[in-house]
Amino acid sequence: MPEDAIQLGRAWGFKKFLSMNGLVWHKLTKNGKTHFGMGHGTRASTESVMIMYNGSLGRLIKDKSIRNIFEAKMPVDDNNKYIHSAKPDEAFEIIDKLCGNVPRLELFSRREREGWDCFGDEV
Repeated sequence: MPEDAIQLGRAWGFKKFLSMNGLVWHKLTKNGKTHFGMGHGTRASTESVMIMYNGSLGRLIKDKSIRNIFEAKMPVDDNNKYIHSAKPDEAFEIIDKLCGNVPRLELFSRREREGWDCFGDEV
């Protein structure tokens, strides 16, 4: 729902966004195979992160060597069950490296994360 995401970001005061695919997570199963997800037209095997910001993009981006796609296994709980909507630690590590020490927000978070404002039912 890209239009909804852009409208929400604007409502929160963001004036710019990097792209709809600022980061793309290629989801892998526990066995390292491409995830076969849900979808109306095609089956989703990726998840996108839209990076919104205000000010200068040049000041925001600290490491210009970051590629927009990464592979990581889908997070699992202590019983080896997939955790719905959980993001892999790799995503947060990439964003930290990309932007450095700036305010960062995760909505629908499953846990607290150092250096991030985290909101969600389980936090």
